[in-house]
Amino acid sequence: ICPQNSDKQQKIKVFGRSGGGQIEIFDFLRFPLICIVVLIHTLQADEHVEFGILYHDALYFFQEAIGRSAVPVFFVISGYMFFYKVAGLTTEIYKSKLIRRVKSLLIPYLIWNALALLECCIKHLPVLAGLFPNIVNQPIDFFYCIKSFWCTPNGTCPIYYPFWYIRDLMMCILLTPVIYFSIKKLKLLWLLLLFAGMLFKVEMIPGFGIESLFYFSAGCYWAILKAEKTPNFHALMVISLCWIPFAVLDTMTKDYYLHLLSNIFGVGCLYFVGLVAVRKFSRKISRNLIQSVFFIFATHAFFVGYISKGIFALLRPSGEIVCFLLQFVIMALSIIFSREIYIIVNRYAPKLSKVLTGKR
Repeated sequence: ICPQNSDKQQKIKVFGRSGGGQIEIFDFLRFPLICIVVLIHTLQADEHVEFGILYHDALYFFQEAIGRSAVPVFFVISGYMFFYKVAGLTTEIYKSKLIRRVKSLLIPYLIWNALALLECCIKHLPVLAGLFPNIVNQPIDFFYCIKSFWCTPNGTCPIYYPFWYIRDLMMCILLTPVIYFSIKKLKLLWLLLLFAGMLFKVEMIPGFGIESLFYFSAGCYWAILKAEKTPNFHALMVISLCWIPFAVLDTMTKDYYLHLLSNIFGVGCLYFVGLVAVRKFSRKISRNLIQSVFFIFATHAFFVGYISKGIFALLRPSGEIVCFLLQFVIMALSIIFSREIYIIVNRYAPKLSKVLTGKR
């Protein structure tokens, strides 16, 4: 075999992250999932809009009943990837993975929360304070600045609210020895215990969310015990068909348990969509889009509010349908704006881009 061709094939294989099909499905899902996450943060009842229950139910359907399944899928993917091709969790493997997560999670977490804190401080300046009355009502002192990196007062998120996911993910990763040995000893019972915790609404401190731990553990369970096994196709199809009815019931009742089931069915349905797209139709997402996912996640929350206020102030829409559809326009503009900034930063300051995205 020609050495040059062999090297080229090896690079292609590594670049494509070949891994029994699961990795390709996960890669396919990353960009659609981040679009859903942006939509969650876009679909907020605007202060200019004073409509009835139809408008707010439509917001709930897309934001809560449908959209809230996206982040759990990211937790499942993260759990799977942590134990992917790991024969056993030794102390050396655990330490090496923690060191890598410092660069890929902790450093970006600190940077983006620091930027959010800086933005908050700027809004407190006397010349700008009148434009942001809700933010100015929260005084900023030394202890607030320190605590806000973990959780803001009277809240459950850090000051840069989308990064609650990174915070919870880091805590799950710290607990991977417990998760690993629990799965090895208890197997499916470990997931059932966590699911019971969700059913009984077990309260945990911010950063130790029972739902985060459940979905992350589900990914770990998959990688540890059934690494190359794809879930049953027909079972996934049934789950997918159940998702929309449960999402509708969730929207109509706002019931906690229906919402919980809607999220779980949504995770199965989203994976099923990726499975069909990759396995049946050989669809792929551009590698450039996949590489921009973390940057879009990290920046979109800075833009969504300003874009929304600007569009509503400029257009002054009055109809429910127009206002609702504008939310999707805001989502698209936020994604486009974030991605264009990523392209510029990645092209002219690649080292900075690597630091901001955890070397992704």
